[in-house]
Amino acid sequence: MYERINKCPSCNGDQFKNNIICNDYLVSNESFVIVQCDSCNLRFTNPRPKAESLGEFYKSDQYISHSQSISSLTDIAYRIARSFNLKSKLALINKLTPQGRLLDYGCGTGAFINTCKKNGWTVSGVELDDDARNIAQTHTHTTIVPSYEQLDNNIKFDIISLWHVLEHVSNLNETIVELKHKMVKKGRLIVAVPNHDSLDQQIYKQHWAAYDLPRHLYHFNQKTIKAIMKGHQLKLIETHPMKMDAYYVSLLSEQHLKADHKSKGNMFVNAIINGYKSNTYAKNNQNNYSSLIYVFEK
Repeated sequence: MYERINKCPSCNGDQFKNNIICNDYLVSNESFVIVQCDSCNLRFTNPRPKAESLGEFYKSDQYISHSQSISSLTDIAYRIARSFNLKSKLALINKLTPQGRLLDYGCGTGAFINTCKKNGWTVSGVELDDDARNIAQTHTHTTIVPSYEQLDNNIKFDIISLWHVLEHVSNLNETIVELKHKMVKKGRLIVAVPNHDSLDQQIYKQHWAAYDLPRHLYHFNQKTIKAIMKGHQLKLIETHPMKMDAYYVSLLSEQHLKADHKSKGNMFVNAIINGYKSNTYAKNNQNNYSSLIYVFEK
């Protein structure tokens, strides 16, 4: 069910040290280890579930990106954050290039591609989860495929987006190679991932919800994500903050503290305070927001 990674996915180094141990608060209640490569400092979950077993760790009604239900205040907070982010994501891609072809890799229930389609983009989606894929197809009236192998090889995309997806991908380098191949010349790859150099990570440590073990297989900062993409001849051209993530991640992290009976005060108030602190810190500390959007060019 588990596999140990013997070579760093970024630099191929083979010397790692344990960085932190975190619990899976969503499904298994097991503990998992994040290691850090001695050579390039990339952090990744090791050992980790095998690719064929990873789906078992997503089987939870609380995994909101694969669900349309609203049953808690956390769900409401997610919808508010998503609504804000959808507008800013659309503004970003419209600024990057005239409306063309867009592929959303790991499109979940299709909210982003639906927004883009309504704005004139020609959209495609890839989503591994059967339930989320069916919802996306129903809402977007667009064919969503379960893997990049099933995309039309004759179609190239102006923009390929991965919104909090790259950290979930078992075959990291193979996926980047395939997605790059499906981009037009000077195409843009948009990658949004959590940033472990953020203040909210420093506040919550092993309770930081953006670790999300074992679903998150890699744990990036600005240096390590840039190094991986440079290895694939993808050039970083822009970086943007996802400011709402600091509040949402802080709220989930407060729930983790509560689960371990370590919470103090009102978790919603704490989440707002710590989210604000994290965003304020990031302004003066190299844009180290809770999550960052990176725009790479082919």
